[in-house]
Amino acid sequence: MTAGDFLHLAESLFSRQINEFQISEKLQSLAPLDAHILDELSREAESCGLALPHKAWCIARVGHLAAQQTHSPELQAFSAFQLAQQANAWVRPQLVKAAIHEARPLFKEMKLNAWVAACDWQAHELYWTHVNQLHSATILEKALTTLDTSMLSSYAHQCRLALANNQIAIGQIAAAESNIRQCRQLFTIKQDHSALFRTQIAEISLLQRLNRYTEAEKKIDQLLNDLENSPFKLLYGRILYQAGKNSLFSTPDYARTLHAFQQADLVFQRGELDLWHASCQTYLGMTLIQTGELAQSEEAFRKAEKIYREMHIRGLLADNLTATGLLYINQGKALPGLTAFKQAEKLHLAIGQDLSAAVDQENQGKAFLTLGRYQDALTHLEKAVEMIEPTGYRLAIADNEVNIALAWYRLNQIAPALNALENAAALYSEYQQNASLISVINLRGQMYFIEGEVEKALASFQDALERSQRFSLRPLEAQTQLHLAETLLHSGQAESALPYLQKAQALFTEMGMTLYEAVCALQWGEYELAQKKYARASTRYKEALHLSQSLFNEIEWRAWVGLARADESRGLYLEALQNYHNALIRLNAIRDNFWQVELASSYAVHPANLFARAIPLAIAEQSDLDVFHFIEAGKANSFLRQLQQTPWNSACPTNSDLENLKAEINWLRNQMQSNGDSAYSLKSVLQNRSLRERLIQKNQEFAALSARLERKSLPQQHTQGNLVDLSQIRETFSAAYGKNWLALDYAVIEKHVYIVAITPEKFSNFILEIPPRIHLAIDTCVNALTTGHTPEPNDLELLGQFLLPASLREYLHPETMLLISPSGPLHPLPWAAFYFPEQGKYLAQLCTPLLLPSLSSAFLLLQRQSKTPVSHPHTGLLCGVSHFRGAHHDLPLVEEEIKALVPHFGQENCLFNETATWANVQARLKTGPGQPPAAALHIASHFLADSINGKLGGLVLWDQTIYQDQLLELAPLPALVTLSGCSSLYSHVTNGDEQSGLVITCLRGGAQSVIGSRWPIQDAHAAHFMARFYTHYDQLLAPAKALALTQREFIDQHLPADTWAGFICAGIR
Repeated sequence: MTAGDFLHLAESLFSRQINEFQISEKLQSLAPLDAHILDELSREAESCGLALPHKAWCIARVGHLAAQQTHSPELQAFSAFQLAQQANAWVRPQLVKAAIHEARPLFKEMKLNAWVAACDWQAHELYWTHVNQLHSATILEKALTTLDTSMLSSYAHQCRLALANNQIAIGQIAAAESNIRQCRQLFTIKQDHSALFRTQIAEISLLQRLNRYTEAEKKIDQLLNDLENSPFKLLYGRILYQAGKNSLFSTPDYARTLHAFQQADLVFQRGELDLWHASCQTYLGMTLIQTGELAQSEEAFRKAEKIYREMHIRGLLADNLTATGLLYINQGKALPGLTAFKQAEKLHLAIGQDLSAAVDQENQGKAFLTLGRYQDALTHLEKAVEMIEPTGYRLAIADNEVNIALAWYRLNQIAPALNALENAAALYSEYQQNASLISVINLRGQMYFIEGEVEKALASFQDALERSQRFSLRPLEAQTQLHLAETLLHSGQAESALPYLQKAQALFTEMGMTLYEAVCALQWGEYELAQKKYARASTRYKEALHLSQSLFNEIEWRAWVGLARADESRGLYLEALQNYHNALIRLNAIRDNFWQVELASSYAVHPANLFARAIPLAIAEQSDLDVFHFIEAGKANSFLRQLQQTPWNSACPTNSDLENLKAEINWLRNQMQSNGDSAYSLKSVLQNRSLRERLIQKNQEFAALSARLERKSLPQQHTQGNLVDLSQIRETFSAAYGKNWLALDYAVIEKHVYIVAITPEKFSNFILEIPPRIHLAIDTCVNALTTGHTPEPNDLELLGQFLLPASLREYLHPETMLLISPSGPLHPLPWAAFYFPEQGKYLAQLCTPLLLPSLSSAFLLLQRQSKTPVSHPHTGLLCGVSHFRGAHHDLPLVEEEIKALVPHFGQENCLFNETATWANVQARLKTGPGQPPAAALHIASHFLADSINGKLGGLVLWDQTIYQDQLLELAPLPALVTLSGCSSLYSHVTNGDEQSGLVITCLRGGAQSVIGSRWPIQDAHAAHFMARFYTHYDQLLAPAKALALTQREFIDQHLPADTWAGFICAGIR
């Protein structure tokens, strides 16, 4: 009996003349299988497996079926093992699994431990098809250990090679290098050419993993030459596949890349290697994205996905999802792209592919950028950095840095954008990533333009255009054409912009890149507007909206503004107003994503022109609701988002770097104070200048790091910043304040102050041009913040009469609650001290002033108050520090203030000096679930004002400086927080009336009212002032009313203005 009959059956199975069931029947007519015939079948399978793996599997399958008809466990085990080997060669993981499931128990029962280990090797030979590649590496390591010390040493070398490939994939580079080196030595000695070629393929993969593409290319070229006419056809396909990958990731020669993958794909299809065919399709799709052939790319991904799903290959399916997500982004389908990236990350993490998961995280950031959700984008991109860095894959870091740079650019923060961009450029240059450099050059050009360096911007774009055309990168070419058009258009060179805009639009339309088509339509609108062709401009803007399909808010709010401008130019004012309103809705969809002040503030630069045009138009058209909405929309948007979060989940995260920066900042502040206390000299002036420069630098580092940690630690939230209806405001304010209230909403835009005045029954608005004398009066009040000098009475009189016109003053009487929402330079004004000579009274005498970040925030704060458990009115904590052990000036009169307030708080609720520690404050204010917080918290100490970026405001306790965000650890804070000290309520106000400081922090943390001073105060009167304030407060008066009564008493006693005028109440009571 020979193997010929069995091989004849295998040939029939391979040619699909018969099926496996028929094979079993025909085997019954043959002599039983023996070990000799099984060996012959094994050798025959191995010989044809290099070119026809399916046929080799058919041979092994016939042997396996024949063995099942015997009663020999040995034959059954060995035939199943050989079947697994050929299933691996054919890349059919499900068939491998089934064969090993049969062979391994038989070997184990026969106590053939080496063969059990061989089964484990075969089970994980195709490690990249397994759910957990880290687990596969562990199994292969154990199998190798057993095989190395057994009679199956030849299998040990093959197992070692599989392990090396696995280690490359999971980033165990040193171990992979060692194993590859051993394999090369062993296979060279044995003259095993097939194994040696496979080892060289592993070396190429390792070089690519290390970004050493030039070295990899040399090896690829040599192997292609060696294998072209060899019998190892499938290995030749593997080398072509590696050539495609190497070209894709290292050069912009995409014609060469496509050719390599297409040739490899032909080899794999001839060999019926479906998984390798699918992998080629994935990489072909990725290449076609670069060349702008998006429809063909989508088809390639679809083919690959079908195979991966049919064969249940989660790792490759994840890779294909990542690539498909990138296609969606290029097509302008950001939401499907985001979904694909999330699915891919989940799969990559499940199989231990940390680097791929990091790239998925980066791509989610990219999708959020496209959607205009910039804070979410930064959060994901920063997380990607942390995930990529341990892998050491520097090119992935470079790609991520480009996206981070783009995020900062969109947020109008050029310094961090440039820093990230230069990091990317250095890495791309190091690894000769010429195609990737084009994106860097383009983005650098955009930054030049935003900084007013038009010629540099144009030179950058021309450089990028030449490179993209040279390498046939059509998407990048079209984007560069668009950048050139935008730059020329917005620098007054509309006619020069036209050919670039036409070319960009043609390319984007041809490639099906809808998002960029919409951007082109937007720029066409700008072009037509510049030509004063308003109807045509409107058509272009509408086209942009149609293409955007309500997906891209950044495009849409700008398109609505363009429509409004075109309508204004044609005298269609009501239509223009409606379009500005539509723009505001889309703008709010972007700003809903900002709950960090620094991001909301820097982005607020972009829509400033919207408010500058919309507010006066709304007033002219007597559209009260639009006036209110436009003014409110320009104020403290991040605070609104913060209030929609749970405040007591917002404690400031920290780490050692942040604590070190705090310590350094404290030291710099103390040094500057010491120098300020010393006798004046040129040396001390120069030292302080140097110290201030360092303080600014460290402050900025602290702000950036703490913001990044905050984004990392707090959950991603998407709030809904719907416009608050005017009727809701009236109803809520009337419920809180009765009928005696007047709300004043201010907006300062260029040379005008706009005022919205709301009462329970009426609505009115004002436009006031700011004269030079008012500018001077405002500047005087701002300077008072640092000099400690009270503004001149004449300044306070002028400001009062200017900012509260006579018709508004008619509403004021001592019981009126005056709700004031300032804007820009109006924030630091001493509103209570405004003087009105016709009445002979200060504002604090005419009404009860109460300051608010915005009327919308007051609405949310009042809603929150209604859901907060009511505190016992006489519970609270009194805290004071008078002695600072050289770190700050001592405040001896704080002791007098604390003694004066003990009757109001009780001695048991008093912390003074040594007992006024952060731990004690936390312990005293801690409340259990459902318990109301204390009614009041009073702190008398030094307070820190941060005029650099507002992040480092705080207060000084006995044992440490407490920065403002740390106060959130006390949340929910008492309803009343009083901060008794100089400039305790200083707020750092930036674009969009975004505020940082103790006021906002306390309100965010649960306080309803915050009392303090925006100026230096006279310590000698502070104790008496606060004692009188709490006397009124203890009579269950609202804090604002108690404060106004105290100020009236001091005025009636003819005490100087600097003893009472600086105190304010901010909040809702």
